[in-house]
Amino acid sequence: MDVKLKQRLIGAVVLTALAILIVPMFLDGDEQERARVTGKIPPRPDMQVEPFTAQDLLLEMDAMEAASTARLPRKNDGPSDRDPQDTDQLSLDANGLPLGWTLQVGSFEKEENAIQLRDRLRDGGYRAYRTSVQTDTGVTSRVLVGPMLQRKKLALISSRIEAEFGLHGQIVRYRVEDDKDMVGGGK
Repeated sequence: MDVKLKQRLIGAVVLTALAILIVPMFLDGDEQERARVTGKIPPRPDMQVEPFTAQDLLLEMDAMEAASTARLPRKNDGPSDRDPQDTDQLSLDANGLPLGWTLQVGSFEKEENAIQLRDRLRDGGYRAYRTSVQTDTGVTSRVLVGPMLQRKKLALISSRIEAEFGLHGQIVRYRVEDDKDMVGGGK
């Protein structure tokens, strides 16, 4: 091997070794910076693990399920749908939810007829919507106006709809679960 090449390789190795030793001293930062970065590790926590069995877990899960079921709202029909409610007071059902009312103005076997009536009522300025119900004879589409919290106000709207459209409506209890897929108009 050539002497010059040997000297160059040895020089490169020496410079690299010096760079590896000296450069970190400049990049280490000052004493305060190192103290900030180097924190104290807290002592290991003293934890006691209690032994358990699969039966214990099942019992605990059953208790949690029973507690969760107890917090669910119970189905409550509240007052009869046909009983008049003449007061303007808002009333709550057994679950603490406000009683709502809606006006059923039509029930159709053909969905197109229900959609046409709903659109006519909407054009007249009423908040109309449609729901579908499975009956013994098949699917029935109902057209409803509302919902409202005060039955008395809905009775006034019913008389206006009867005068304007010739439709005699029936005030029924509003249940979200009945029209959950159609709230906001549906199709």
